[in-house]
Amino acid sequence: MPFHPYAWLAWCAAAVSATLLTRNPFYLTLALLAVLWARSVVAPRAAGMTAWLVRWGWLLIAFAALFNGLTIHYGEHVLVRLPSSLPLIGGAITAEAMVFGALTGLSLVTLLVIFATFNDASDYAELLRLTPGFLFQAGLVVSIALVFVPQTVRAYRDVREAQMIRGHRLRSWRDVLPLLLPLLINGLERAIQLAEAMESRGFGGRPVGGGLRARLALLLGLTVLLLGVGLHRLLAHPLIGLGLSAIGLAMLAWGFHRLSRAVRRTRFHQRAWRDEDITLLLISLAVLAAVWGAALFKPSLLAFYPYPRLHMPPFETWLGLVYVGIAAPAFWKRSESA
Repeated sequence: MPFHPYAWLAWCAAAVSATLLTRNPFYLTLALLAVLWARSVVAPRAAGMTAWLVRWGWLLIAFAALFNGLTIHYGEHVLVRLPSSLPLIGGAITAEAMVFGALTGLSLVTLLVIFATFNDASDYAELLRLTPGFLFQAGLVVSIALVFVPQTVRAYRDVREAQMIRGHRLRSWRDVLPLLLPLLINGLERAIQLAEAMESRGFGGRPVGGGLRARLALLLGLTVLLLGVGLHRLLAHPLIGLGLSAIGLAMLAWGFHRLSRAVRRTRFHQRAWRDEDITLLLISLAVLAAVWGAALFKPSLLAFYPYPRLHMPPFETWLGLVYVGIAAPAFWKRSESA
């Protein structure tokens, strides 16, 4: 049984924040290993996709390192020099630039694995119920778009297995047609069935109201929020900026609440919180608070900048244990299976 959607969203937010807030190779490696561990337990059927991500992930890391090394000519450890007459890539290729590019690629691979894990282990029906009432139609469209790729991959595997039973083999590009044509027909049939099901349930047949006050509150709240962020980051007025940002968020929340009340939605049952859901939520919030606290109050713990001279990145044991907490879904599932 999947985790509660709120707990699963908290885990995704914690993993993404922990990945985006650092370029330290130690913490990025811990985050990637923790997510791979969690993925192997909560989505065991997607193990083949995990192997595919890891295999092609090294190629992405190598490409990012090479691209950054060819375009950023800065650093003390020069590996090779290209003729300066070459546009853009001419100049010194340094170890610092290659390392920073590889770290960027490692961060991208980790994010891909995080979202793949979230996508494979999510209950889309439960996630759809979390969208505000006035955004229900947009949430349904987004959920359909999210499941399009996994459904297409599964359909391709089915078509591929069926054609292999019939003796089909991929020898050249002409042999791809017997795979693509059934896949296209399957996709069109699924689209037609989905459209008929949505039309039979009256999807989009009734406009969403909510009143002029709520819409004005949304517009004014967004303006105040942007003004607060600008004062906080650009003009160095932290207190005024934070205050205006809080007011803007409150106005947005009030406007969303008023618009949601104008939409009537029914539920067959209310999702109950289990012990593992509460545990995952608490661990995810702790990871989120720890990484954001380190980023705001002591950025040197997470920051790693190899320029101008490559050096050993710092590592804090307690912060490493925080990153291990990303693997919390695997801990709980392992205890259940044991």
